[in-house]
Amino acid sequence: MKQKYKFLIVGTGNVAFHLSNALHLSGHSIAAVVGRKIESCQQIAHETGAKPFDKFPEDISSYDIILLSISDDAYKAMINSIPNIGNKLILHTSGSVDIDVFENKFQNFGVFYPLQRIQKNQDCNYSKIPFLVEANCSKNTKIVEDIAKSISDNVSIIDSKQRLFIHLAAVLTSNFTNFLYTLSAEILEKNNIDFSVLYPLINETVAKMKEATPQNAQTGPAIRNDRNIIDKHLSIIDDEKTKELYSLISSMIHKKYSKK
Repeated sequence: MKQKYKFLIVGTGNVAFHLSNALHLSGHSIAAVVGRKIESCQQIAHETGAKPFDKFPEDISSYDIILLSISDDAYKAMINSIPNIGNKLILHTSGSVDIDVFENKFQNFGVFYPLQRIQKNQDCNYSKIPFLVEANCSKNTKIVEDIAKSISDNVSIIDSKQRLFIHLAAVLTSNFTNFLYTLSAEILEKNNIDFSVLYPLINETVAKMKEATPQNAQTGPAIRNDRNIIDKHLSIIDDEKTKELYSLISSMIHKKYSKK
């Protein structure tokens, strides 16, 4: 049986909630959770049996692993506020924060990044979530990798430079795409059409990505520069920013594929 660890979780957001739950279900001990407010810690505490704190506990060095799951812009201040943890392992869960953020402060450190959009109210199949991990030495890398493998069947050792590129691609793939869905839903709603009419198209688009490269799967009026359709679409878009976005993306698509 793989070793099980005693965790102190710092953070109470979406990722902190689900990682705490995933680690707990995998047999690890979520012994404490630290948040700005005790009330914010209660949900994680209720799910995992953790003790809630609104400041770092005095026995912080008694935990095996300190897991930071906070907003990216809070890491610097948070790290500077952490008491002495001795030789204990500290990890962060960010896709865009370099592992070097821990240097000169801690002896043992690493990254434990779940590559997935996560919200508290959603059900997660943790075994399918890709985890990108790294650490400051081979011993710690093995520890972090084993912890990730206790949760997921999809674990990769990825350095900070690669992880940042993956995070960028993930934002384009997920966050930006979701915003385009939002614009589409607003256009349909204004015209009394339910967004669900697009579900089969969305599903087929995702399925196509698994069969062909995105470059080879591209279709639509922009790729062939069909000005009749493009101009017709532009004429019925009310919002100027949306119109600019449509024109920009159409132009980029045409420019890219006209080179072939």
